[in-house]
Amino acid sequence: MKRTFAAVLASLFVVVLVIPARAADHPDHEDALAQIKQHVIEAQFSTRTLLTDMEYVNGYRDGNDYIVVAKWTTTFPQSAKALISSGETHIAGLELIFGDFPAGASFQRRKSFRFMETENGWMYEGVVGAWF
Repeated sequence: MKRTFAAVLASLFVVVLVIPARAADHPDHEDALAQIKQHVIEAQFSTRTLLTDMEYVNGYRDGNDYIVVAKWTTTFPQSAKALISSGETHIAGLELIFGDFPAGASFQRRKSFRFMETENGWMYEGVVGAWF
């Protein structure tokens, strides 16, 4: 009986030590999505789009980094032609990415993002691959 109790106690001790350590192996989902959303807004015609339904899809280790796969919906309140005619230089490639779309058009997006582990936690590094 003493051996069984000691084995259970030892197992519990290992579980208590291992579970918190595993949590640091990847970015917190909510924190990762907040960082991704900020960078997606900056990269995707910030004031001209609405981003909704952002969701953590998956994640995996890539060497020392961590890759987070996220999906979201990008909605354009204005048509492609109206946005392009505004003359803003950061909108120049809009039609190359999304084509000619009407006002209110929505697009499902899914991308992978790289995170680097730092002394201050997991930090967004950038998109994996091209934006389009």
